[in-house]
Amino acid sequence: MVPSASRPQPHPPDEAAANPITLYSRALQAYTLRLWTETLKAEEERCAQKERESCSGALSAADLKPLKKRSLAVSSS
Repeated sequence: MVPSASRPQPHPPDEAAANPITLYSRALQAYTLRLWTETLKAEEERCAQKERESCSGALSAADLKPLKKRSLAVSSS
């Protein structure tokens, strides 16, 4: 028979729920998930808006890339 002192004692469910670290961890996880979801939705909307603008033929200043200037090298042959 194993002595009762060496056997792990199960924690009551209420004790785990009241643990400040457990509560903080759950709150942080919920916040992170909510922030990630909002960011994903905003990015999807931005991409959809950009796609609608490109389909309509309208160009924004950010879509235009400046042309590289060619150097006028004169060769002396």
